[in-house]
Order: sequence, then C-alpha cells, then structure tokens
Amino acid sequence: MEKSWGQKFEHFLDKRVDVAYYWGIQRGKMLSSMTGYGRGTEEIEGEKGVVEIRSVNNRFLDLQLKLPRSLNFLEDRIRELLRKNLSRGKIYYLLTWAGTDEPFSSLKLNEEATEAYYLLLEKLKNKFKFKEEIGLNHLIGFPDLLKKEVQELDLDRIWPTVEKATIAALSELKRMREKEGEKLSQDVLERMDRLRGLENWVEGEAPKVVEKRREELRVKIENLGIGGDVDEERLAQEVAIFAERTDITEECVRLKSHIQQFVSISQKGGVVGRKLTFLLQEMNREVNTMGAKALDASISQKVVEMKEELEKVREQLQNVE
Repeated sequence: MEKSWGQKFEHFLDKRVDVAYYWGIQRGKMLSSMTGYGRGTEEIEGEKGVVEIRSVNNRFLDLQLKLPRSLNFLEDRIRELLRKNLSRGKIYYLLTWAGTDEPFSSLKLNEEATEAYYLLLEKLKNKFKFKEEIGLNHLIGFPDLLKKEVQELDLDRIWPTVEKATIAALSELKRMREKEGEKLSQDVLERMDRLRGLENWVEGEAPKVVEKRREELRVKIENLGIGGDVDEERLAQEVAIFAERTDITEECVRLKSHIQQFVSISQKGGVVGRKLTFLLQEMNREVNTMGAKALDASISQKVVEMKEELEKVREQLQNVE
C-alpha cells in the first residue's frame, strides 16, 4: 500500500542521521567555530542514554571517545556519525547509560569457588577438631564468591537510542559553534574592511613617494653647489631606478584579490578554515614585500597597521572550522 505524505514525512524525520548530516553540510552562510558543547538524552525501556560532546580547536578532526565498557562495540558507528557531521576540532565524546559505567551487569554466585572454600573449611574443622558449625559468615570474606555476568547486548535495540542521543548532542553543539562563528565572522570581515582601506591608502600614496624622491634629489644637487643647470636626463634615470625598486603595484593588485576571495569565502560559510588560513598567509607575504619596498615612513606605518590586522585575523582563524 502506498504511504501517505504524512507517513513519508514521519519516516523522513525518523532518519535523523541523514537529517543531521544534511543539516550540517547545507545550513548557514557563516563561519563556524570549533568551540562548543552539546548534550542529548534518550530513553528506552526504562534505560537512559546520555551523550555529551565538547569540542575545542584543532588543525584536524581528533575524536576522543569514552564509553561504558559494555558498549564499546558501538565505537565504530559513533565515530562514523561524528565524522559525517564534524570536519575539524578536538572532540570529546562521553556516553553514559542509566548513570552507571557497568550497564546490563548482574551478580551471580560462583558455585564452584563457594564449594571449594566450604570443603577447605570442613577439612580444617576436622583436622583441628573445631566444634563451630561452618556458616555464611565464614564464607563471605573469601574473594571470587560473586561474579559479574554481562548480558549479551542487542545492537538493534541499543544503537537507535545512542544514535538519537548523539544527534541531539550534535545539533546543540552545532548551534553553539555557529553562534560563536557569527561573532568570528563579524570580527574578521570588519578587519578585512580595515585592511582594504589601508591598502587603498598605500596604493594612492605610492606615486607621491616617487615625486617626493625627485624633489629630494633635485634639492640635494642644488645644495651641492655644482654650477650649471640640473641634468634632467640623469635625474630622470635616478628617479626611474627608484620608482622601479619601490613599485608595489603587483603587491597591491594581489592583496586586493586575496581580500576579495577571503570575504567571498567567509560569506559562503561552511568548512573553510584551511582556505582562509592559506589566503591569510598569502596576504602576509604581499604586505611583507610592500614593507620591504617602501622607503617612506608614512607607508611603513600603514604596513605595520596591516600586519597588526592580519595577526588579529590569524588568531581568530585558529578557531574556525
């Protein structure tokens, strides 16, 4: 029988692994922080599963899982689910079940050990002619009289509950990471605007430095008191050499391009931390070259301000997914 639209929608909601995965990849036009915390709780037949996920910044995806020993068989599935939803960061995952580290355990009497201890006590009683009857109080102090038996777990029964609790924790974690990411986005984009303004100022000031150099050379020649007019051709050659040596046109063009790419990638959002870090390194390269070429105090000061902005952006990018 063909399922109704409502039944299909309910079935879609039940597939929350796929929903969470899709939500993680498609949602948002912003940067995502690598710092966050999420908690999810699910219950089944009176048993309670609690998942806590905490993440901090890291260059790669580093998963640290802590599960009850009896649920270690779920580790591969949990890792797969986390990898589908997270790309970078050091992830601390904690699963507890019914508030104990030893779920599904029960105590059983070790009959073989009990019988062996009893026979030993009987032998001692007979050998030394003890009149006291052997009782429970004599046996209770011996080790290994009780043993734990772990029931065989039903994967199909346990996994859906752990899965739902994990997805709930992941959803909360992502909301926190994206909220923090909004602040990061605002800060780095504002700094890119300042960097663009500094670059525009330097680009507009650079030609004036050449003209300033021309006038400085002319004044020096005149102050030397050499007779005759200034050799304009020789002066032009010196100025041309200076202009070529201090030309930062290419650096300005590349820096503008990098800034534009940086802003565009930031606004698209997603997992872009490594791309932005690479672009930032390229910006630093161009600004350093501009600083080396600049033979003007005012331009050098602006270059220092550029470096300060780039350093602050670098600090912020350390926490971008």
